[in-house]
Amino acid sequence: RGSSEGLNYAPNGTLNVPLAVQNGNKTYKVVAIGSRALAGSDNLKSIVLPSSVTKIGSSAFENCIFLSEVTLPGSNTVIAEDAFKGCSALSSVKFGTDWTYIDFTPFGYCRSLEKVNIPSKVKKVAGITALGSVRKITVDESNPYFITVSGMLFDKTCSELVYCPVDCPRDLVIPDGTVSIRRGALSGCRYVENVYLPSSLEV
Repeated sequence: RGSSEGLNYAPNGTLNVPLAVQNGNKTYKVVAIGSRALAGSDNLKSIVLPSSVTKIGSSAFENCIFLSEVTLPGSNTVIAEDAFKGCSALSSVKFGTDWTYIDFTPFGYCRSLEKVNIPSKVKKVAGITALGSVRKITVDESNPYFITVSGMLFDKTCSELVYCPVDCPRDLVIPDGTVSIRRGALSGCRYVENVYLPSSLEV
């Protein structure tokens, strides 16, 4: 056994999980990363999962302290809330172009994650208030559901403020035309002292 509780070896550097594995004469499609499968893999720096993976189990990557990059090319993978707990070096999470829903909750433990990008087909995001270290949010220019304005994440019509990253200015001006502010949208604004609300805001 290596340092990972779920493996009989310790992955080193970049790990490309195959689309399928063979056991004897049978081939099995890889559809999940099991609970604690890679937990404690001290030498794992990046991992690329196949598009076939639809589930990442509890503590799957817990305490992979040097894991800095995760690539998720599939779509709408269900990720356990503590899957990346203790991944203090994780700074890049790449979602595939077919994702339509992203729950950011599992990445709330990743204090090095300062940038996130929302792909073109994503129409719903959840758990974004967990991203307490994110300084920049970008949205694929072809996404019809979200847009960034002055660094802030809005719905495409700019009527709902979804989230403000931590680097918002001390005097935060919510643009005119904003009708609603999502609960917790300002929770990451560490340096804001004054918030100026538009007359368009509905109470």
